[in-house]
Amino acid sequence: MGVGMRTLTAGAAVAAVAVAAVVYVRMPVGGFPGRPATPDGTVAVYGQGGTFGVGQRDLPSGQSMGYRLVPGWAAPPGVMASETVVADDGTVVWGSRSLNNNIDLPTSGELVLGTYQPATNRHVVERVRTSTGRTEVRDPHGRPAAPSITGLQKHGRSVVFTASSGIFQQDLAASGAWPVLGVMTTVDGRWRVTGQWTGRQLREAGGVAGAAACPARAADTAESDCRQFADLAVLPRSGHVIATQQYGTGPDVGPQPPQVPVGPTAWRGSTPGGNGGFAAIRLDGPTPTVAAQYTYPEARIPGILDGAPLRVIPENVSADPTSVAGDERFVVTFNVAPTGLYIPRFLQEFSYDSATGAVRPVSAPFIPGDHSSGFGEPFLGFAATLYDRNGNLWAGRADAPIGVAGGKLAVYTKDGRRRCAATAGPNVSAEKGMVAFGRACAPDFNLRPATSTLTPHGFAEDPATGAVISLHWGGHVQAYLPTGTGPNLTFEVSNALDLGRKLMTQREDDVPVGWIGGFDATGRLWMTGSSLRGGGNDARIDHYLYSIGVGDLFDPAPVDLATTPGHSTTVQAERTTTIATRTARVGPTVEVMSVAATGSCNDVFSVDACGVDSVRGDGYVLRDDSGYGVLDGTAIDYRVRVAAAGTYRLSFRTSTFRGHPASISLTVAGQTVVTPVDTDGAWLTIAATKTVTLPAGTHTVRLSSPPNGGGWFLNHMLFQRA
Repeated sequence: MGVGMRTLTAGAAVAAVAVAAVVYVRMPVGGFPGRPATPDGTVAVYGQGGTFGVGQRDLPSGQSMGYRLVPGWAAPPGVMASETVVADDGTVVWGSRSLNNNIDLPTSGELVLGTYQPATNRHVVERVRTSTGRTEVRDPHGRPAAPSITGLQKHGRSVVFTASSGIFQQDLAASGAWPVLGVMTTVDGRWRVTGQWTGRQLREAGGVAGAAACPARAADTAESDCRQFADLAVLPRSGHVIATQQYGTGPDVGPQPPQVPVGPTAWRGSTPGGNGGFAAIRLDGPTPTVAAQYTYPEARIPGILDGAPLRVIPENVSADPTSVAGDERFVVTFNVAPTGLYIPRFLQEFSYDSATGAVRPVSAPFIPGDHSSGFGEPFLGFAATLYDRNGNLWAGRADAPIGVAGGKLAVYTKDGRRRCAATAGPNVSAEKGMVAFGRACAPDFNLRPATSTLTPHGFAEDPATGAVISLHWGGHVQAYLPTGTGPNLTFEVSNALDLGRKLMTQREDDVPVGWIGGFDATGRLWMTGSSLRGGGNDARIDHYLYSIGVGDLFDPAPVDLATTPGHSTTVQAERTTTIATRTARVGPTVEVMSVAATGSCNDVFSVDACGVDSVRGDGYVLRDDSGYGVLDGTAIDYRVRVAAAGTYRLSFRTSTFRGHPASISLTVAGQTVVTPVDTDGAWLTIAATKTVTLPAGTHTVRLSSPPNGGGWFLNHMLFQRA
């Protein structure tokens, strides 16, 4: 709900929120286990001088942010930093991508990998070479013709990467072919590309499977793009790599080449039709070998396309770390074309036997079964995925039309996924006049983020704690801490984190985007931040690395209150120590909701919730998960620290629905202050009815709704030293 609007209207959602028991679990005293505090703040941003915008130290979501200038921080024109991984030695590696995020339309003539060593603050750009030694390629009309890095993963002590098709009608004899697969290792203390292979090399080394995985791209060349690698995963027992492939082997589809050189980007020609698939690649020798290739079988929906088959396009892949030898499991996210049919992305789980190269589906193609609220209410599908260390499958929902609106995360337990097993039944869902390829298979748990978000496009798991972190479109980060196994799983939900991308230097038409990486030995999560820019051939954009202290999202540091008379301290409502959840069973699924739920707000107008808290970049407001205000009986905790004893005046930036007065109860240091609030739909700053006197030290501040006092929204509270 848009609680940043000037007037709020009550809805019927109030009665729908009487749900089951609240589970309160707190971290041990001393903070998030195994994760030390950091002087950089919750978020540290690394980049080039002059690109940090206003240099604001407070994030819109209330956490702190620090900045580090990196000497030599730069990238070639036309690329943005995207895929990210943290190597075993702590080096952060990132790969280049087209500025438009379309791997079919290159914006740079170079393919690069960047390496950053936090211990030395050293950044190096490693330029990948073609088969003839070129580091830059352009087509006959001078347009950039380099592919994108599409997959980046640790592989033992090395890093393996895949690249999209690099065949853009350039002169292959002169310019050479770009690799589709490569390996980075350390040489004399520096990460270098020490192995790389073109599609032709993989085909010639792979026998029958190699020929199926990497056919010649066209009749006039022996080179291959291996049907365009789109993502990769490393299997935990064999070390073999699963690389998804977007192209089929059927007749070419797509528009005819434009009249060149009028077209803005290099043109690869129309693409092979038919379904994509994936290849299993063995990397344990001097030359990789394609051990297996799987092309997705024909998929149809009765009554759609006059009975013609759909085009199935694999995208993301994730490997199950609990797999056993001979039965290594992985899940693939599949897109479906044509896109105008509102058919959502679906998941399917597979098993691989590295000894025989056999691949078999172990699940049906499946979707979560619920619908989006958009026009026609099409089925929701899936986007990013992750298996956690216990083999639970996490998946982000995505809408069918554009794939960025979603919300709830789906969690399928290892045993619960048996409901989605492959059978002889039809793999089609139809409901509300909408159809989808894939069976409706409800998850075991639906996790609602602490704030409403767009769909997640990346996950990472903290190896020390098991916390799962999701990165959402728009720069929102959410963390979840699961406990238990199977149907007894419980979850804690962290504070919401806004990375503050709106605070950075960018053009008005840039779209902030990021790629999640992994954790270093100190427990910080690393990721890249860049901007999508349409038509950005050879443009230079600002890009960043971020490191995040995830423990602070679960157990935030106390807010230091001002001790100078007349000075005030703002405590953001979303910056709470309450990470408990409440649950409600709906059919086979347990709905998991944050007790301290929040909603987004904006600071465009000074009268709005976020317009008067001195923190730019929008933010969040405290509310109930239903979209109503904080409910009766709900208690939300905060921590403050006082250096010297004193008295404080209190005020609340709050709102209530028109005609729905409420009350905010604040308890601290044995004192309780109840303040009536009735804003008639507006956002107002309401002074508390009494002051509080606090001794020196750290205190817990509890906000709650007394009986019949619920329904208030809160952006922040203010402590003014008397």
